[in-house]
Amino acid sequence: MPLRAANLGRPNPVPEYLAALPARHIVSSPAIETMAAELSAFNADMAAFGRLSSDLPMTVVFGDRDGVIDYRWHSAWIQRSHDQALFKTLRGVGHMPHHVRAEVCVELLEQLVDTVSIVESKRTLVA
Repeated sequence: MPLRAANLGRPNPVPEYLAALPARHIVSSPAIETMAAELSAFNADMAAFGRLSSDLPMTVVFGDRDGVIDYRWHSAWIQRSHDQALFKTLRGVGHMPHHVRAEVCVELLEQLVDTVSIVESKRTLVA
């Protein structure tokens, strides 16, 4: 369903509670349509995520000040299918921890690579 009123040919009015947001410039039909498309793509990615092996080594990084997603809900959702996943929540960080705290994310990625290398070495020895 389009976000534009069919008989007016212009965007729907911005509700008062959205008009009061500090970032009002993003409260527009094109911005909402873009966010909806991004959410659809994200959901498709997450459907594929559920098909990953449950023993796949995994590290998930969240910011505790994320205003886009609720990291607690996402952590619980991931934990249901990947109970061995390592979770790292960075204090004072928002939605893009890999940009804000790149050094921490690089360190976690290096640790994950080491973990995968150890797991692969064990599989080779057993095989």
